[in-house]
Amino acid sequence: MSTQITRPWLRPFMAGLCFIAVISGSVSTGTFIKSQFASYALHEQESKWREEMDQGIEAFRETAYSLADAHFREALKVCAVDGENYRNSARWLGVTLYHEEKDLEAVQKLQKSLYLTRKAFKNASFETADLTLWNARALERVGSYPQAEKLYLETLSIYKEITDPLSPNYIAASIDFANFLCEQNRLQDALPIAQEAYLVDIQDYGLHNSSTLQAGKCLAKVYNRLGRLSDAEQLLNQNLEISRQIYGEKTLQTAQCYLELANHCRATKDFDRADLLYKGIVDMLKVTIGPSQTLLIETEANFARSLRVQGENDLANRMIEQCQKHVVARYGESHPITLSLKVR
Repeated sequence: MSTQITRPWLRPFMAGLCFIAVISGSVSTGTFIKSQFASYALHEQESKWREEMDQGIEAFRETAYSLADAHFREALKVCAVDGENYRNSARWLGVTLYHEEKDLEAVQKLQKSLYLTRKAFKNASFETADLTLWNARALERVGSYPQAEKLYLETLSIYKEITDPLSPNYIAASIDFANFLCEQNRLQDALPIAQEAYLVDIQDYGLHNSSTLQAGKCLAKVYNRLGRLSDAEQLLNQNLEISRQIYGEKTLQTAQCYLELANHCRATKDFDRADLLYKGIVDMLKVTIGPSQTLLIETEANFARSLRVQGENDLANRMIEQCQKHVVARYGESHPITLSLKVR
């Protein structure tokens, strides 16, 4: 890192300090100048880091992830490796990459940040739990399921140690773990976790709350896969209305709720309603997020499966082939998502 002073007003101030120090004979000219330049260079680094981090966090909260990505990368450049600023920058960049679905790089940055956080916090801490959870999510995304499960359980253990077992942090991690178990088809393991999280969130926040919505979505998915279709449909319709009120109609969160309801309709052979929902979601997502995003691919693949059951094989096969191209480009040939498109 260069020690050049980039703020003009500092130069005469520095010169005055050098003159006073040399006249007084308290330090040698070389030693004094070196120490002062090092001090101001460090100040410049800190200012640059803070500016980039502030702008990156603001962009992240506005879901302008590509802009946040650029700011966090700049912040990393001015940080000393192993320092607190580097650790925080790597964490924010990893989470941003996760939202951008740049999954392999997200895993790398999050693992680096977790390693540094474990070094900095020898005992259980909120910082360690938070990063452990993000690493679990990222590893699940790339298909590293045994490692992901280990980190989900570690997260819950840390939260249980440092806070109430029914605290918001513990419940949020429980919802993620229940979703993970559901995707592994371990439904009997997922059910009590999802039910507890949903009941606790209703008690703490009421129905119209983002945390309660996430718990409700998780529980509805478990109900669906267990064949408790009536319970699932009631929750799915409720989740959709809550998402509309919290997030609005044309948002990714509400699109996800529409997709879950469409999948339920397909499972219960209500194909007319399912196809109508799928088409509406596809049209909305193509405008809002572009053709390569996972949610759009999942919607189109399930739409194709619905059409296939109804005998429209040619159209269904063309849609599946298009989905496969996007998934292979993102995940590769051997990823579980790619393989699922080939067999379902």
